[in-house]
Amino acid sequence: VCSSVIRWPARLQHACYFIMANLAKSLLESNTKDFTDVTPRGKAKAKLFCQGRAKLSQVSLYFNDPPPSTYMSELMSDANKNPAALWNEANNCLASRELKEEVAGRWHAILAWYDSRNQSGLVADMMAQLIFLAPKVAGVLLDLTFKKIEPDDAEDGFEPYHDLSGIFLNDPMTCDYKLAGSPPTPLPTIPQLWSHLPEMVIRHARRLFEPPDTRRDSPSPGARKLGASNPNIYEIAKYKAILPNILDLDIFQSLTCTWSEEIYAKMSVQAMIYCAWRHLMVGFVGIKAGLSAAEMLTLLTWGMTTAGGTPFDRFQLTGSQRSSSATSNSPRHAITAWTVLAAISLRDLINLVWLILAYHHRWRLARARWMDRSVCLGYLQLVWGWSGLFSVIFTADSLQLVIRVCLLTAIILATGNELSNTLQAMLSAAFFMSVVGMIDPLRVIACRVSLSRMTIRTAVEQAEVGHFVFYVAFWFMAFITAWEIADRESTFPAAFVFGVRALVIGDGDGLDFFNLKADDLDSSTGDPYNFKVWAGMGGMMVFFSYLMNQLIAIFNNTYDSAQKKMWLRFHAARVRELRDCILSHKLCLFHNLWSPSRMQVLCFSSGLLSFGLLMLIPLHSLPFGRAAVIISMTSILLMTTGALLLEAFPFAELMKGNEDNDWFPMTQDASKRRYLRVFCRTDFDENFFLGVDDSSEQALGEKLESIEGQMGERLERIEDQVDELGKRMNEMSEHISTQITLLAQRLGSG
Repeated sequence: VCSSVIRWPARLQHACYFIMANLAKSLLESNTKDFTDVTPRGKAKAKLFCQGRAKLSQVSLYFNDPPPSTYMSELMSDANKNPAALWNEANNCLASRELKEEVAGRWHAILAWYDSRNQSGLVADMMAQLIFLAPKVAGVLLDLTFKKIEPDDAEDGFEPYHDLSGIFLNDPMTCDYKLAGSPPTPLPTIPQLWSHLPEMVIRHARRLFEPPDTRRDSPSPGARKLGASNPNIYEIAKYKAILPNILDLDIFQSLTCTWSEEIYAKMSVQAMIYCAWRHLMVGFVGIKAGLSAAEMLTLLTWGMTTAGGTPFDRFQLTGSQRSSSATSNSPRHAITAWTVLAAISLRDLINLVWLILAYHHRWRLARARWMDRSVCLGYLQLVWGWSGLFSVIFTADSLQLVIRVCLLTAIILATGNELSNTLQAMLSAAFFMSVVGMIDPLRVIACRVSLSRMTIRTAVEQAEVGHFVFYVAFWFMAFITAWEIADRESTFPAAFVFGVRALVIGDGDGLDFFNLKADDLDSSTGDPYNFKVWAGMGGMMVFFSYLMNQLIAIFNNTYDSAQKKMWLRFHAARVRELRDCILSHKLCLFHNLWSPSRMQVLCFSSGLLSFGLLMLIPLHSLPFGRAAVIISMTSILLMTTGALLLEAFPFAELMKGNEDNDWFPMTQDASKRRYLRVFCRTDFDENFFLGVDDSSEQALGEKLESIEGQMGERLERIEDQVDELGKRMNEMSEHISTQITLLAQRLGSG
């Protein structure tokens, strides 16, 4: 019965706790008077009874103090049924300092219980589900997972000030993620210093144009600087994650599909993002942007070269030459550019297929864990669901791949020596998408341009803007349709174009279309003409003068609100890029055979790319035939392999030739415990990322609560000191009375 109750749901378990505990207690209080028989059968009954009493004592202890797994199951159940009530309970606990300390202590005990049983991965899976179900509560628990390290308790020393300077903006923290018992980080070697040379050059170049006492923009206000010579040094506090292996792909995936953006303001979440970004994503983004730049230059060279001309001769054409499409289109036989684009397309196709397979593998693992522990991990398969798979497949890179493949296929099937107008348009679309592919990875670099872009996109995606645009578009189509019923001189597409130019932009040709040309007012008469004039004037006043200005005002309002939370959207975009980067990890295929170092990966990838590019040189002199096709296909394979190896360089740099250094293995080894350490600025404030103004009522209330809590702590300390002083006074008075009594006895005896 007890073993079956343990497998029941958490709510039903607690309903049976009192009954089972009392039953066990009553049985334990039974006496052994019925087992006084000295026969062998009676002795056997007495032995069985003693064994039963021992088992019942264990059952009684279990139901009086259930294990941490019961609390975690109940937490998952409450997060699924009523997350709002769970958040209210968490708020009540956070409002009291005693309750907060009690919750923190119990949470640390739960984590220690799982860690002692090598089940830390199970806690990470539960946290991923909690982020998906109740992200606000998950953010609080993640912050409680990090324990502040005091200077006296630091094992490897503690430096209270750190240099947190970044390339464009200062970071609020720095992190490291090391195995338990690993030695401290050695001093950087000469190759490592050379790898950071571009960053150092950019940093010092920026300082040449900055005043010496100017502090850089930073993602946290009120920074404390040490000295005017280096304004990038801040006072920091050290934290350490109690939960090992907290950088888990399931947690990052749940962050991509969470419904609350406020979780990105938590110090713990930002610590995980910054740690993975600094050690993994910086190189990955640079390589991805570099390969996209090579594609952009290839398409630009092809598009700006005319058939039978020299490269970039399109810039030198005169106006009369540009009017002739036969002499202005690009050549169709550009086998060098076609080979480079084919290699890039093959690389993107392999990456897309690998992402889908890796995502499906994680989804299958989530289902397997759900079948194994259906109570604790019933929602993990929802984290790896269809919505996340669609977000991996339908991206700008996928659209760019489709356009590029269609262009290359259409060029093979076409005839002639020049591109047709349709193919030329497809070439221009491919060039535009290559520019998008080059700029898109750079949007997650912390700079003012990226934050402004994130603010604009957030403002456009607001519901107020979308609803108003739909409202204006509906009445605009109704007005143009009514106009076409009265006007029989133009087609509907022409009326639509002229209507946009007049009612949205206020262009002169559009005004002429609505018969608002002043020269025609005196010469034209008649009822149809007068109707068109009055209808055009009414449409201009309603759409151009009122609705367009109203749209500008709504966009301005949404832009101000979006600017307050631009950092939350920025971190959300970083998490999505980080998820895709981790899923694209391909070096795990060679773990059982070979663990390449970063220099080996860099040399192999550079050699393959260089050899593939050198094979393109003979293609200019060879006629189009079997030899050219063989050379082109070989070059495509070499460049594709080199590009794939080059994209794996950040993982090779992270692993350093040892598979034990892999942060995100396909199968997690519980014996390898990595702990995340965070060196965060002491002035880190969640309200800055949430867009809460310091002068607002909410911030003022929080400050008053914090001041009240500090005053309460001080009063408690004073009360403790007074009590201690009273105890000492009582001890002194007792000691004095004792001495007086002894003295009186001595005098009496004398």
